[in-house]
Amino acid sequence: MPTVASLHLHPIKACGRVDVESATVGRHGLIGDRDWQLVDAEGAPVTQRTEPSLATVRPEPLPGGGLVLRAPGRDDLEVEVPSGDAVTVADLVGMPVDLLDAGDGAAAWFGELLDAEVRLMAAGPDYDRTIPPPLDAMWTDAALGDLAPVLLASESSLAALVAEASEPFGMERFRPNVVVRRRRASVSAPRATPSVRPSRPATSSRCSNVDRACWPRPEPATGPTVSVMHSLEGRIVMVSGANRGIGAAVARRL
Repeated sequence: MPTVASLHLHPIKACGRVDVESATVGRHGLIGDRDWQLVDAEGAPVTQRTEPSLATVRPEPLPGGGLVLRAPGRDDLEVEVPSGDAVTVADLVGMPVDLLDAGDGAAAWFGELLDAEVRLMAAGPDYDRTIPPPLDAMWTDAALGDLAPVLLASESSLAALVAEASEPFGMERFRPNVVVRRRRASVSAPRATPSVRPSRPATSSRCSNVDRACWPRPEPATGPTVSVMHSLEGRIVMVSGANRGIGAAVARRL
């Protein structure tokens, strides 16, 4: 049966990941995952789609909720949990969301890295975001990720995708929170066949065949591509997201 192979948090949307041994599931997903977001001068989200050098940023979570910002060739910067009045900006799908500004120091650090006017924002104690229909028929609560509170992928799914691609790539291309591995069943035990039903019809989408953990890397428009298959010969091969029914629990690496 499947077991958890690894757990990952991405403290800042579009920046590097943190590998963890355990993670607590909260209302909006894994606590500490995608609680921070960069926005431009108009309040629109800034991601690796337009600023691929964000892949070099490795935020380190601090006790109490702050962060240490790290990137090659740059001085570390400690950022405290912001306070004050919330500012309405846009999330990744253009919906309004109220976030707290992390201050001029963090803005200058990222501004010099990207050579652009940006602000680092964070979810505060009153943060609230739901994914509306038609993106999610259940109005799922979520942090500042794309369209799901928890992203799940499997090692076998990755192997199936790599086999269809022109170049190899790693799991970080999909930036999952939970990576699962299928454990071989014993000879005496019947083989378990997990069943997953997608929330919408299986589709095929195109994405750049590049590792989001690497920089420099090809621009999305010119790099090689791979078809990200949500189903393959009737089997679900990539699964992302979880609904609000996951509840409050602790997931541990096995």
